[in-house]
Amino acid sequence: MTYVDNDGAGVYYEAHGSGPGVLFVHGSGGHHAAWWQQVSALMDDYTVITVDLRGFGNTRWSADRAVAEKVPVLDRLLTPEFRAKRPDLAFLFRQMGTFNTAKMQDLTNLNSDGPTVSELGGAPFPLLLLAGGKDAVLSPSTVRRAGELLPNARVEVVADAPHSMYWERPDLFNDAIRRFLKEVAAA
Repeated sequence: MTYVDNDGAGVYYEAHGSGPGVLFVHGSGGHHAAWWQQVSALMDDYTVITVDLRGFGNTRWSADRAVAEKVPVLDRLLTPEFRAKRPDLAFLFRQMGTFNTAKMQDLTNLNSDGPTVSELGGAPFPLLLLAGGKDAVLSPSTVRRAGELLPNARVEVVADAPHSMYWERPDLFNDAIRRFLKEVAAA
């Protein structure tokens, strides 16, 4: 297991493949393993880095284990059609969240110690903000507004994608990532 020290906490990460680095940071119910469909799709051309935020996956936090089924947005994270068609992957999605130690109060305060808009805007690397046209959690207009505040960000709305497109529609998600990485490499 690989850890890096961050303010006294051992933050877990993995790096797969070789080439230019691509960093994936999970959302409020995930961890490094949520990106399994992206790692396998990109690791032949890129160094794919996945990380566990504090309280998620292998980055421990002194909190009780959160139960993914209690997160109120779970029904919006995966579409009803996907849950009916792929109950195996829907079950795995729910189970993955139970490995996290973050509590509900941690999930509602995720933005309290993260980078500011000005820090992200000054990042020396390009950012891609993806929005799903069928996202039931975060609207495309919200993601577009975030893109307006970040001069180094590109916003792409994937029309047929839901909130967890990386899981439910990895084909669309991975294609958007590849397009962005090709544009960055060409610039």
